[in-house]
Amino acid sequence: GGSEDTGAGRGRTVSFESWDGEPVSCYWVHPGSGASPQEGTPSVIVLSDVFGIGEASNRVWCDSLADRGFSVLLPDLFRSQPWDEEKYGGATGSSPEYEGWRNLHPEHRVSRDIAAATRTLRDLAGPGSVLGAAGFCFGGGRMLEALAVEGALSEEARAAVAFYPTRVNEEVMGRLACATLCLVGEDDDMIPPSLCKALETACPHPSKAVSFKTCGHAFAHRPHTASEREAASSALDQAVA
Repeated sequence: GGSEDTGAGRGRTVSFESWDGEPVSCYWVHPGSGASPQEGTPSVIVLSDVFGIGEASNRVWCDSLADRGFSVLLPDLFRSQPWDEEKYGGATGSSPEYEGWRNLHPEHRVSRDIAAATRTLRDLAGPGSVLGAAGFCFGGGRMLEALAVEGALSEEARAAVAFYPTRVNEEVMGRLACATLCLVGEDDDMIPPSLCKALETACPHPSKAVSFKTCGHAFAHRPHTASEREAASSALDQAVA
């Protein structure tokens, strides 16, 4: 695919042809200033929240991961139609308008795009790179689902971090393909406590969940308070450990 400079973040936009022949854009950032990462640089596919790759906070978080030594690919799972409260009306996560928007992005297409993006990251990163996965909110839920079925992500990922994953069936926890860390805020009413318990008890690989006090939804990549900013720094440390 092609590439171009982006407005927010220090990476660039690359694109690949997905399973149905349609182009999918991605935000691509890696350590150093060269055109491609050094051989053997570990890589992470990051699956975003519903605001997509154009959201500055999503790109900035990917940049912070690159600062820690990782090559990062953030695919546009919404194909240029991310959630926008002003455009669609209604509240994020809990309105008929939001549900209508979700229906624009059927599960089968999103899961296939995740697989195609994973293969693209493997090509970009090179054969010597160890791949990991991370996902926020919507992306966290879709990442867990992709890790629980046969496919590119479950074959490639050696570790995964789910930040407050939404709308995921707890049954997938028993089929995850790699060690997984789940990070949630104690004040996040979108994530049932039973989800974290299911991960720790059912995952066939060493996994754990960490809950952060006085933190709400999206604290790790879009913190709103001093305590959330402190927790976000700690969450990043734990994610890359």
